[in-house]
Amino acid sequence: MLVFYLDDSRTSKAFAPSVSELQRLWTRSIDLMPLTTDALQGRADQGPTDPAHYWSGHIPQVVVINKDGKVVLDESGPVSIDAINAALTEVTGLKPQGDVKLSLSRD
Repeated sequence: MLVFYLDDSRTSKAFAPSVSELQRLWTRSIDLMPLTTDALQGRADQGPTDPAHYWSGHIPQVVVINKDGKVVLDESGPVSIDAINAALTEVTGLKPQGDVKLSLSRD
């Protein structure tokens, strides 16, 4: 799972607790990679092994990729933890470990 953000973005800061909760719930089951977009801006896409390949230019952005490299979820903005958990359950066959304590929705 890739999470694109900017340190000085209000929206990214508001989404940070969701990322922390996802790390807590899935820590042993997935690779969660929070990536600042500073280094990606203006850089050429190097293909599917390059995070820039998946970044749409919006922040925050969450991309869930299955083991075959297929994008299962690609959403920008305050993505619902429920939607992310559903995508992670789909790609892992597992459910989140523990109780989901935070759920943000798009307004």
